[in-house]
Amino acid sequence: MLVIILARKGSKRCPSKNIRPFTSESNSILWECVRKASYLNSKIVVNTDYENVLAHIPLGIKVEVMMRDKELCGDDVTSEAVVRTVLDKYPDDNFCLMQATSPSLKISSLMDARNFAIGGFVPSPHDSVIAVAPNFQPCGAFYFCKKKAFDEHGTWWTPNAFLYTLDWKEAFDINTDYEFSIAQALHSSRVR
Repeated sequence: MLVIILARKGSKRCPSKNIRPFTSESNSILWECVRKASYLNSKIVVNTDYENVLAHIPLGIKVEVMMRDKELCGDDVTSEAVVRTVLDKYPDDNFCLMQATSPSLKISSLMDARNFAIGGFVPSPHDSVIAVAPNFQPCGAFYFCKKKAFDEHGTWWTPNAFLYTLDWKEAFDINTDYEFSIAQALHSSRVR
């Protein structure tokens, strides 16, 4: 399985949110996302337009950085379009897209969702597993998907997607400076 982390620097509502200092334990929300992704024991690719992204990767965790083409950095570019470029360079049967903007995601939830996506002794009947908030809105924490299904549908929103419900704290997504402050408070209270 390939783990893909998208980290674009062009946020207008929360500039540099992916690499902004986060807590005393976590250099940045990108650092926190990579740390959690490492538990999946898979190749990790960070797709970004940050030049100094390696300064925000935990020491000892192997990642590959794929610099994002400028035409894929606009507000109107979909995550699916960026994931397609990553999969073209790093082919794999399955992938997990993680977004750094969900730093309160628990490792146990990530691992449990992976088991739904891959299956245990019996292969999973689902083509994708998508993190959603309790109101069933996608929260962006993770999207597990079989590459064959992504190729067929052009998205992880496949007909037999499994919606993996996170609690409100884990599903919290950062899009503004205010939300960044809330995420810092949640993380400091040891929400994992």
